[in-house]
Amino acid sequence: MFLTDKISDTTKILFGATKANISISEQMHGTLKAVKVAKMNKEYSKALEIVNFILQKDPEFHEAMFVKVQILYEGFNNIDGAKKYLKNVIDNGEKQ
Repeated sequence: MFLTDKISDTTKILFGATKANISISEQMHGTLKAVKVAKMNKEYSKALEIVNFILQKDPEFHEAMFVKVQILYEGFNNIDGAKKYLKNVIDNGEKQ
């Protein structure tokens, strides 16, 4: 939780806005960038913690689900978990 608060604070500083001025969607997209950086740096546990936080806030955030697929597969060799989230992304994408 500490990490996500720091990311939120950084977002406010960078964009000169308060939480009231940034939508939840914009906050989650900003936080997802931190996930991608952690994944790129092979900090898979950190990336998974943050992406799980995002998905708690917005369980239908398909881009976050897809990044979670990558983290589970690349970082943890969790093929079954990755398949579960990938199926969810595909199924929900077809509904839209």
